[in-house]
Amino acid sequence: MMKKLFISLALTAAAALSAQNVLLNPDFEEIVPAKLTEKLKKYIEADEIPKGWSVNPANPSKFTMVTDAETSQNGSCYLRVEQKDPKKNCSCSQWWRPVKGGQTYRFTVWAKGNGNLLQQVIAYDKKNNVLGVFVNNRKMEKVSSAEDWKKFEYTFAMPANAVKVVVHIKMNGVIDLDNAYLGPAEAK
Repeated sequence: MMKKLFISLALTAAAALSAQNVLLNPDFEEIVPAKLTEKLKKYIEADEIPKGWSVNPANPSKFTMVTDAETSQNGSCYLRVEQKDPKKNCSCSQWWRPVKGGQTYRFTVWAKGNGNLLQQVIAYDKKNNVLGVFVNNRKMEKVSSAEDWKKFEYTFAMPANAVKVVVHIKMNGVIDLDNAYLGPAEAK
């Protein structure tokens, strides 16, 4: 009986956290075909991408959906990004995600690999005016293990009149991404 209660409570907590996450497909479990224009095909190599995410090249790069529950941070899928020139960045993004202004938000992503990572959130008001650009540590952070997942996380105050955000996870080198979260900081 206690085991069933514990499982029920764990599922309820997970559902509550998921409900507060403003990102689509934050665990990268839903995969869709990459529909790249001819122009993008010159820079991006990808057959599939995570649903709800866009891939943005700064120079030639490869995006691969990896389906392997043994090496995933949690679940069975994650995104691998291989940047061809480590001096330049590429990113995966989500556009126009709804937020509540005046709250403290937390942005988290799990990563492994060899390269650098930067998380960025840009807040907008109803008229699409930029209200602020929020970046973890304002510099690229080192990802230095191809085997061990590391949690990259930061919190920031969402401007009072913010209604939507654009989220970018910028990187170079070879980086695997899984389980992103953007939502109220108090949700754990």
